[in-house]
Amino acid sequence: MINSILAKEEKCIVWTSFIENVDYFNRSYSQIGTVKIHGGMKITERNRSVEKFRLPEYKVLFATPASAKEGLTLTEANHVIFYDRGFSLDDYLQAQDRIHRISQTKTCYVHNIIARETIDEWIDVLLKAKQNAASLVQGDMSLEEYKLKADYSFGDIVKEILNIQDCQEELL
Repeated sequence: MINSILAKEEKCIVWTSFIENVDYFNRSYSQIGTVKIHGGMKITERNRSVEKFRLPEYKVLFATPASAKEGLTLTEANHVIFYDRGFSLDDYLQAQDRIHRISQTKTCYVHNIIARETIDEWIDVLLKAKQNAASLVQGDMSLEEYKLKADYSFGDIVKEILNIQDCQEELL
């Protein structure tokens, strides 16, 4: 995915919830011009990474949402890739908003990597349910629309992932 983005001469931000992933990806992709931001870095280091990312030779930013989610404009990129996501709808939306700004001139893309039959599926359904509920409460969606979109199957997904049925049978 990163290579196809770079082939179009575009930049991307790869979000992950784990500092270890940020460090690993930054090392692994360093030959293509990468920078990183995470909570284990000093503010001066984070600011230096942002300054570098604005330069043409740096193509990919690896970051954790908690360390780079608010008050940061990164319109040099027009792709965000979520390698993994946490349970916070706010973190997810704020991370997307780093590239969605008035000054953005390119079409923005949000890519979610979701492995089948994993917690990733559950988090995806859960975040969509939270987003729909927020839209309803804010008046951005009618109750009728909400009823059509509401999906609470994340409970079923968790049961499947954990093989709850098998576990219950074993306990008996």
